[in-house]
Amino acid sequence: MRVEGLGFGASWAACEYNGRGAMSKGLTAWVMLGATVGLIGFDIAAALLDPQGDTISQLIRDWAWRWHVLPYAWGVLTGHLFFHRDAPVLPVGIALLVLGGCIWVFAQIFAEANLTPVVPICVGVVMGWWFWPQEARDV
Repeated sequence: MRVEGLGFGASWAACEYNGRGAMSKGLTAWVMLGATVGLIGFDIAAALLDPQGDTISQLIRDWAWRWHVLPYAWGVLTGHLFFHRDAPVLPVGIALLVLGGCIWVFAQIFAEANLTPVVPICVGVVMGWWFWPQEARDV
């Protein structure tokens, strides 16, 4: 099977180490695809079996309302993966991400903020894009 644009250009048998001890993009893409399909399959199976309300989707939804650091972390990862800019990745940026995550945890513990999960997601996206960007490049 070949899907060129997604990094699946090589068949499974052709995935090999690149000589420096690092895996090829093909193997990484296959592992990501397998994990995604496996999690989706598990979520569907959990939805069809008892007890009800035990799916990955429902747990994440419930946890996001309880712990605002979860949607914040999801936002940081989204900002990192999908919003690129031409700037070096700064080690200080990683520290600021941790600091920002701690702020949300403390806000949850001490202020018992009753925020919709959209607020920490949006803050996380900005933090991930600004402090942990990937280099912009043509694809």
